[in-house]
Amino acid sequence: MAGPSETVATTYNNTHRYVARAMLSKQLATEEELLCIVQEACTHYSPGSRSVCLSDALAIVNEVNNRIDQHGYSIVKRLDEQKGVEMFVLICKSLTEEQKKFEEKIREAETKLLYNILDAIMQSDHRRVTVDYLQKAEGSSRLRTANSVVQQWFKQEWFIYCEDRSFITLGVRALAELERYLVAEYRLNTCTLCNFIVFTNLHKCCPVCQNMFHNRCFQSYVETVGKLPGSSCPFSECTAPLSQCTE
Repeated sequence: MAGPSETVATTYNNTHRYVARAMLSKQLATEEELLCIVQEACTHYSPGSRSVCLSDALAIVNEVNNRIDQHGYSIVKRLDEQKGVEMFVLICKSLTEEQKKFEEKIREAETKLLYNILDAIMQSDHRRVTVDYLQKAEGSSRLRTANSVVQQWFKQEWFIYCEDRSFITLGVRALAELERYLVAEYRLNTCTLCNFIVFTNLHKCCPVCQNMFHNRCFQSYVETVGKLPGSSCPFSECTAPLSQCTE
């Protein structure tokens, strides 16, 4: 059987460039979609190579990140709580002050609309707003192309529909891209296991240390250590019995 080096090159090549362009276009992908992208590239540029596995894809993503980091971008792996799957999301990690001022100037109306919707969602009791609110926000915006811009946000999963499309809430793209802002502004908790935002009520909480864990992250932890004698809370400094966290 061919070794990993026969599928994943150690130097940046056309396979990496294909994956980078695909993520720039898609901006987010499931694990399965990422594997398909990498397989397509490897099949074309390395005929006869073996089927790629997740470790191959992660190695390529890591190398792509090394190249795009200088431009302030990164492909990150984040849990989509609503779908219960992990997503690979292309985010802008940081902007210089000059870049921020420039973008705020040329995209002022678009940025204002985005943050108005986001704030309304975060201030609501269940972190969601009605479609009627969204339509009114579009209508009151100074952005002439408000409707088409909002529809693009849905395609990129800045926002997603919920409750039979009667409400909207934040999608994994918004949570990943605006993670620092959301934690600082709204004091959102993060999962102690993956360090990503806990946004929905699909989580566990330890009654002793008060740390939170996404249901999916917690289940993975339980499957790994849950059967061991004396299993305790996932937080390393807490000795509460694991059973207390599952209640």
